Amino acid sequence: METDQNRGRPTVRAPGFGVGAYIVLAGLWASPVSGASMNPARSFGPDIVRGDVGGLWIYLLGPAAGTLVAVGAAYILRGPGGGTAASKAARGTLTTFIAKKP
Repeated sequence: METDQNRGRPTVRAPGFGVGAYIVLAGLWASPVSGASMNPARSFGPDIVRGDVGGLWIYLLGPAAGTLVAVGAAYILRGPGGGTAASKAARGTLTTFIAKKP
């Protein structure tokens, strides 16, 4: 891992490794427990065709619960937000000025 020359932050040279590692670990952990699939369409699609919608609740509740947890965590970590810069960024009117080097 090297550092970014401009900001001193570490840079990742192989981001695909992290993504692949997550997929492998998620498959190894969740598959034996629940037979989980990484693609909801492959899991839920056949259920719809069979008329078995007993597992529909998890596809509706999961994203909603994840959204609430993420918003709560962001509120705790960053505060309520709503500053002038955030409002301008949300409207797409935030501009930045870059000084030209002589």
